[in-house]
Amino acid sequence: MVKRLFKLLLTNAAALLLAQCSSTTAPAPKSSGWLTRNAGLPETLTVTAITNVPETQTLYIGTHNGIYKSVNNGESWSEINKGLETNDISCIAARANIVYAGSWGKGVYRSLNGGEEWQSVWSSDKNPHVNDIFVSPSHQTVYVATEHGLFKSENGGETWAHIFQYGKIRTVAVHPRDSTTLYIGARWHGNLRSTDGGVSWHKINNGVHSEGDDVAAANCFVFDLKNPDHLVMSTGWVDLYQSLNGGERWEHVGDQLADLSICALAAREKSSTMWAVSETDGVFVSHDDCASWHPHNEGLGQAKIKSLHVTRSTNAEVFVGTLGKGIYIYAGD
Repeated sequence: MVKRLFKLLLTNAAALLLAQCSSTTAPAPKSSGWLTRNAGLPETLTVTAITNVPETQTLYIGTHNGIYKSVNNGESWSEINKGLETNDISCIAARANIVYAGSWGKGVYRSLNGGEEWQSVWSSDKNPHVNDIFVSPSHQTVYVATEHGLFKSENGGETWAHIFQYGKIRTVAVHPRDSTTLYIGARWHGNLRSTDGGVSWHKINNGVHSEGDDVAAANCFVFDLKNPDHLVMSTGWVDLYQSLNGGERWEHVGDQLADLSICALAAREKSSTMWAVSETDGVFVSHDDCASWHPHNEGLGQAKIKSLHVTRSTNAEVFVGTLGKGIYIYAGD
């Protein structure tokens, strides 16, 4: 009887100890949805562009109030506008401490010291509105997409050549494994590819929607880094297309987004996950190479989306910039 009672006490004590351990070591529920990252930013800020320095916690955002920098993955921000002649920033690109910013009306600015000071490196008498910038890993080759064609610098922004002179260039993208292969979306011309660094261009509009002479032109190209000949583009007009052969032929994808105007795309490296944003309809994600799309707007409320960025870092965080409500980070898978 005594042995039985002693055994019962030991069993109950072990059960109590296990329960206590379980309650103290159980993981906290994981938060999911969008969270603001606006410490240090003005209220009612519109964020038009987002970029990060690969494999760091350094972020830059372009806004209608100039440029802001974070060195802690968006936990806090500081204004870095010294030397800018305009606060109306449209696009931004960074490689290490070298940062380029495009503006609406004042051309391109460059900083050689992580945004501490800026200097003008490109402007034009012809309405120097800049829509997109690409900077090579070497920092030396820079492409600038403008309202009046595409410009190229091969010496880090010191001098420029006008390598495509026709139409409004909405975006420029460079093949991740072949730096001489470029893609642009050009208003009235549709989509073009160069395989010689911009010396010659060829239209690649097979399968792309057109009305008369007007062909849907990309506002964003995204490469599948597992297979860079697989591209996805948004046009903001007739939704999404993909090409499996480097742009030779396009096919419509993303039927769930058929009635939306997609303003930006971004992909996670080494993954089939892609993000898309519409200014009025929010954020969407695909986990199956664009076959299906699902809304991801928890925490955004009625915010209108202006920009999107997936960081090139180990965790590959997703950020969106909004019209008047600053910047958000996605907390979730």
